[in-house]
Amino acid sequence: MSVEYDRRGPVAVSTIDRPDRRNAVDDATARDLDDAWDRFDEDDDALVGVLTGSEGTFSAGADLEAMNLEDRPEGWLGFTRRRVSKPTVAAVKGHCVAGGLEMALWCDLRVASESATFGCFERRFGVPLVDGGTHRLPHIVGP
Repeated sequence: MSVEYDRRGPVAVSTIDRPDRRNAVDDATARDLDDAWDRFDEDDDALVGVLTGSEGTFSAGADLEAMNLEDRPEGWLGFTRRRVSKPTVAAVKGHCVAGGLEMALWCDLRVASESATFGCFERRFGVPLVDGGTHRLPHIVGP
């Protein structure tokens, strides 16, 4: 699995674990992320969900080498168009760019380390924000 789901008391932590790809999301990872948020939403003892990445990188967004993501009702990245009934937190360390930024914007709260870097670097490759980033970003940081 490319996403680890771990319960720590009332906190459910979903960790993207593809460090060799800077935690970029391919189709299998998108499905694993959707499954993790299903599991969190259905778990009555999990009160807060945390999204993070392994080995010092939050996520580089979509895996542009795989280019195998599908547009599904839940979103290209697996969950960014869905709603959960409990609070979510993005724990950001390292790069949080492109779709990684969109995933962090989906969360209710973002907590960033000093090493965090945020950006929409995908624009230089002609890739648009497709999972709610263009709507969420100005609501969070302003125009």
